Amino acid sequence: MMNINQILELDSERKYRFALLSSIFAFITIVVFIITDYFEGDRMEFIIELLVGVVLIIGIIFMKKSTRRNIIYRIALCLIGFLYLAGVATGSGHETILYWVLALPLFMFSLLGKREGLIFSLVIFAMLTTILLIPSIFDTHKYEAAQAFRFIGAYLFILFITYKLESSRGNYFNQLVKTTQGLNIEKDKLEKSLKEIKTLSGMLPMCASCKKIRDDKGYWNHVEAYITDHSDAVLSHGICPECSKKLYPEFHKD
Repeated sequence: MMNINQILELDSERKYRFALLSSIFAFITIVVFIITDYFEGDRMEFIIELLVGVVLIIGIIFMKKSTRRNIIYRIALCLIGFLYLAGVATGSGHETILYWVLALPLFMFSLLGKREGLIFSLVIFAMLTTILLIPSIFDTHKYEAAQAFRFIGAYLFILFITYKLESSRGNYFNQLVKTTQGLNIEKDKLEKSLKEIKTLSGMLPMCASCKKIRDDKGYWNHVEAYITDHSDAVLSHGICPECSKKLYPEFHKD
């Protein structure tokens, strides 16, 4: 039976594998875009994608060597989120950077959990909304109103879906932890009870005449005393029919 530490380790391993595979796939994709933008002469997008690639490489290296992976997840997501916001602010990739931003809630909820993932996603959403709807504040790239509202709706939809998925997974995980704790408590109680149970087993030396039993120390004990000392049985006395006829024949006349 698994204990709580083993369950937590499995959940940590799940996050690590998801982050590692996602980072490797994202890095391969980013390399393709870097090469394409380099030849197309899109300098700003080239720089942003190059920085994202560097962050991914550093994150992969540290994830493999460090045991404090949650800190690495937070730092990497903050850096990537900031770079994506910079891309949105400059209209990188002829505004196609918006499509990549939609993937952020998935990574934030999967790696940071329900509560922290929601905070990160809402902060990104607030900053994106400001950039898209009020570009004059930071003098950023101006998007069409219809495109901005479509993106905001899509981002909120993805945020809601990923939040509900992580919430369901979190509830299942918490229930699994509680169930495991209860089972471990019951297991400890059962093992303790089994240790306290006294049983009689093996060959018992018994006197053929007086029916006493010899214990491990060589002493001869009455059957009643031996059974009482070596088990949880409680003996009571009575007379069997045969002995009753022998001892009290007057009560058994035909």
